[in-house]
Amino acid sequence: MNNPVLFIALGIVVAAALGFTIYFKRKYKRPTDFRAVFVMGVAFISIGAASNNALIPAGIIFKLVGLKNRSKWKANRFRWSDLSAEEKRVKIIFLSIILLAAFGTLMYFLL
Repeated sequence: MNNPVLFIALGIVVAAALGFTIYFKRKYKRPTDFRAVFVMGVAFISIGAASNNALIPAGIIFKLVGLKNRSKWKANRFRWSDLSAEEKRVKIIFLSIILLAAFGTLMYFLL
């Protein structure tokens, strides 16, 4: 696990993802999807319980924030059909990069 190329590649992918996120968050203002925040909380609690790590408190916080704003779940929900053509293209590129990075990491550890 001392391969610096892996860490450099992972750092580049993370930096690119962060840059895309900041750029498009500023360009397209969308309200917070509190239902997604709640689902993230449930996932963090489940992963934290399974791996016995510190994700449980973060999951509880996300879950509470999502439940506190439950009245906004339907108002802030948007579907794929609601996105513009540019937003759809960017999301497809972003998800492709994430999947390729995950696949590359998996292949690195299997080989």
